Amino acid sequence: MGYTGAFEYAWDDASLSADRPSVLSVVYEREATGRRRWLLRACHPLFTEILPFHNAAHVRQFAQAMLDLPDTAEYYDVELDFSEADTGAPGPEETKRICVATVSVFRDPADGLRPGLNYQSFYEFSGRLHATGLGMQICCDDVDIDRLRAEAGALLAALGDDV
Repeated sequence: MGYTGAFEYAWDDASLSADRPSVLSVVYEREATGRRRWLLRACHPLFTEILPFHNAAHVRQFAQAMLDLPDTAEYYDVELDFSEADTGAPGPEETKRICVATVSVFRDPADGLRPGLNYQSFYEFSGRLHATGLGMQICCDDVDIDRLRAEAGALLAALGDDV
């Protein structure tokens, strides 16, 4: 099944790649039941991670965090958490991996209260190791608030009355 896009915010990060942007997007796929499964896509020029939203309320919370981003330079920081375990069934001696990520919508007091988006993930490995490893990070530290709000509004419209 293919993905349908409902939100996309892309930005160039010259320190990463001159020809491919970083992207934070929300997509959905139709399940066999006809319901939509909502997914967060974080794209670095070299990697992509896709994590599910918990439910439609989680998608609304994501959109609302962007709609509430203040126009004026005042402190703002909303974090949304995501996680997903590997779908494969590990054997008794194998390690299970869980991807955990946080999306932050913020105005950074250490950087003149400029508006930004940040995606940070890491992996937790259970089993014999009990280790944690860094995933990926993409950060846009100067978002276009009007464009971000337009995308968030489009996401809420696409979400409609999903429950």
